[in-house]
Amino acid sequence: MQYVSLAVASILLYTSPIFVMLFSAVLFREKITPRKLLSLTLAIIGCALVSGLGTDARISTPGILWGLGAALSYSMYSVIGRKILHRGYGSWTMIFYSFLFCFLADCFLCDWQSVGPVFLQPAELLWAASLGVVTAFFPYVFYSKALERMEGSRASILASVEPVVAALFSVFLFREPLGAAGIAGIVLVLAAVILLSAESSTAE
Repeated sequence: MQYVSLAVASILLYTSPIFVMLFSAVLFREKITPRKLLSLTLAIIGCALVSGLGTDARISTPGILWGLGAALSYSMYSVIGRKILHRGYGSWTMIFYSFLFCFLADCFLCDWQSVGPVFLQPAELLWAASLGVVTAFFPYVFYSKALERMEGSRASILASVEPVVAALFSVFLFREPLGAAGIAGIVLVLAAVILLSAESSTAE
């Protein structure tokens, strides 16, 4: 985000299903079907439109590399998560150790001078706790549970509804306008979800 615009950064992050699909095909022999590829394409284009790509498309080589690195790292949760689940461990075990080691890493990386004063302000601490629980804990719980019941490539594409939900929240809560491109993006992402759901039903 320091090197590219927010729209570009978000789209680079949402290339993660590509990595998940490739790794899953190699490691877990998941099939790369035409419908998956079409759903993936629709989801990425839809995310680009919802994020406003093109309106402020500030691009640089370091930003692209950092963004793709974020996507690759993000995709590893699906890949490693599926491996852990295949080894017989439950999703709660996976979530526990994920947050434990994230906490240990943050202990060395965070700015403690900025963090400390938050504990002295109950209102700020409440917002911080809400941020952690609502935007970090719950999403990982839901996503980990999804990995128990479906392929990682399918779960990662379905997770592309995140920018759609964010766009809808911005419209209804903050009265931000949603242009034709944003509406088209929402339709494309929802179409990707419907395609994947239809493939899942057919497989069953």
